[in-house]
Amino acid sequence: MRITEFERTLDRLEYPTTSEHVANEFGGQELHFQDGSTRVDRVIGRFGAETFASPDELRMTLYGSLPGEAVGRKGYTDRDPPALGEFEHVSF
Repeated sequence: MRITEFERTLDRLEYPTTSEHVANEFGGQELHFQDGSTRVDRVIGRFGAETFASPDELRMTLYGSLPGEAVGRKGYTDRDPPALGEFEHVSF
């Protein structure tokens, strides 16, 4: 299943919930992303025993634990480049 599909299942869980409950409920499911896939239990296992108060809390922890292959274009940004002197010290 795609990560966006899995996200919708997080909204249907009863909160607070634990990483153990999520792993037991969805652990064998495969998460597919642009350059590969991984199982839910492998991602959940990366952050150990946790309790989540809301779907957003679980979602942010999940995103932070995804492997590098889940990132589309590494280093890509759609923001404007920094203005001259924005990130460097300029002496007048």
